[in-house]
Amino acid sequence: MAGHIAGQGVHMDGAERGDACVPQAPALEAIVRAVLDGTRYEGFDRLARLAGRALGADVGLVSLIDGAGDRQVFAGAAGLPAGLTAARCTPLVYSFCRHVVSTGQALVVDDARRHPLVHANPAIEELGVRAYLGEPVLAPDGTPVAAMCTIARAPRRWSAQDRALVADFAALARDQLALVLGLHARDAALAAERAVAATKARVLATMSHEIRTPLGGVLGMAEVLAEGPLAPDQRELVRIIRASGLDLLGILDNLLDMARLDAGKLTLEVAPFSLRAVLEAVVTPARALAAHKGLALHLVGAGDLPPGDLVPEPLVPETLPAGDLRLGDRLRVQQVLWNLTSNAVKFTAHGRIVVRLTEEAPGMLAFAVCDTGIGMDPVQIARLFEPFEQADTSTARRHGGAGLGMSIVRGLVDLLGGTIAVDSAPGQGTQVTVRVPLPQAPDPAPSGAVSLEGVRVLVADDNATNRRLLTILLQRAGAVVAVVCDGVQAVQAARGGGFDVLVLDIAMPGLDGMAALARIRAAAPDGPAAVALTANAAPEQSAAYRAAGFAAVLPKPIEAQALIGTLARLAGRIDTGR
Repeated sequence: MAGHIAGQGVHMDGAERGDACVPQAPALEAIVRAVLDGTRYEGFDRLARLAGRALGADVGLVSLIDGAGDRQVFAGAAGLPAGLTAARCTPLVYSFCRHVVSTGQALVVDDARRHPLVHANPAIEELGVRAYLGEPVLAPDGTPVAAMCTIARAPRRWSAQDRALVADFAALARDQLALVLGLHARDAALAAERAVAATKARVLATMSHEIRTPLGGVLGMAEVLAEGPLAPDQRELVRIIRASGLDLLGILDNLLDMARLDAGKLTLEVAPFSLRAVLEAVVTPARALAAHKGLALHLVGAGDLPPGDLVPEPLVPETLPAGDLRLGDRLRVQQVLWNLTSNAVKFTAHGRIVVRLTEEAPGMLAFAVCDTGIGMDPVQIARLFEPFEQADTSTARRHGGAGLGMSIVRGLVDLLGGTIAVDSAPGQGTQVTVRVPLPQAPDPAPSGAVSLEGVRVLVADDNATNRRLLTILLQRAGAVVAVVCDGVQAVQAARGGGFDVLVLDIAMPGLDGMAALARIRAAAPDGPAAVALTANAAPEQSAAYRAAGFAAVLPKPIEAQALIGTLARLAGRIDTGR
């Protein structure tokens, strides 16, 4: 048992230090705050109860000394008066335990009124403390930070067995303290990680807006330009502009997805989608990329063999799983398949890529992408899903990319409730297999033609390029367009009435889109439907826009088909054929 400061008539080693102010160890601050805020640590309370019962004492305590707050705090307590049980603390002047913590030694008090160290302590008369037996509780680094004690309300001669029992309980309290400190450290680390992720997400959201707005103008105008009469060399220049802009947009989207995955804010939008449409959206551009490198790319179903390079094949073979309409997040499924397929093309110099789709069980689809590319060794496979990692330092120089694609794939597959497996060897190619649950969805009602002829649209955007692009796209669809450049002008224009749909940019300076809509709705609660135009269209952000009164959200860069279809639906101009 540890050395001790004994009762009356016995030498008191370290008694002078017992009156010193006890500084609180920084690691205990979180526990002290939690106890004072109402947290109850059942492990400490149980030890206090057991110690009191084992020694036949009136009170059992695990006390922390809060030197900064000039008080002792009860992490564990049993037998205290109701007021102290609720408060969980007393002023430090009432504490016997501070002497135990400051000296790191046991304190044995048979009769407090006769003990030279504590005889003047107000707890004797006010709280009825007459006998005390306490042992130091050590932090993981060996520093005394708390006391395990029992208290009697009458004088008592503590036996050697009593002291041994309290020492054993102090050792148990030490283990419990180490566990609690570890949990607090883990929670603090997780909170710090969440704060960093949230900050990163805010910075990237700002970057997204600042980059997407001009980039949307570039891509949109390139699309408009491509629809006009151009010489072959001019059309190739427009194609290069658009391809470069889409590459930049892809990198930006990857950064945003990575930030949302890190912050746990990337959510799924589950809806029916066409499996064949997703495959066509992936295979068509991937096959073009492969052909440019002299590669063959095949899409096959269960049991199929890839045809010879000179044998024509359908874009989507008939042997693919039955049930084209599936329930899931179309965008994320397509993103996973595109990353896997484009990676296979990127890292294959000769041979072919095979994309195989099978339904291993009802609703469980397996997508396997197999290439004859450079392959990977076990070390490279182990790093494959780490952010900003590539197979070797020359990969980015030779093949491009930021090293985010496969990290995002793993995050998305986890989010989709699936699994991913990699089989590869240097010089022998790679096969990546993704399994995701995509149950069949019921057939939808038929849709009809879309028209904006005569629809009156108010557009508000502070970016001149966006205003011009929106005007061109909407007028080509037959809409009558009025354009303003900020939220204040939008409110004024809306007051004049006569519009069927409002298109409001969210991030306008001064009066933004949400504030402008609030004023418009205050003046005319039953006014025209409003569409939010934004570079920040994550699910939680889109939900906030809808809660503010927007009927739809359109992300930047602007897609003509989505813009026209959304406005036609809101204006009631979709012909269902009925």
